[in-house]
Amino acid sequence: MTGGLPAGGFAYVGMTTDEQGIALPADPAADAVWFTVDGGLAWQPSFIGGP
Repeated sequence: MTGGLPAGGFAYVGMTTDEQGIALPADPAADAVWFTVDGGLAWQPSFIGGP
């Protein structure tokens, strides 16, 4: 994975296709979800903002 790992690791990691997947941090305060588009070889965080 790239972009650093969230404290506490991940609560969920799953693949939606053979190439695309998502990882949700265990701590919702991480304000990011991680995505892969190459079958899990590399992961990038996508930062989300709160209200």
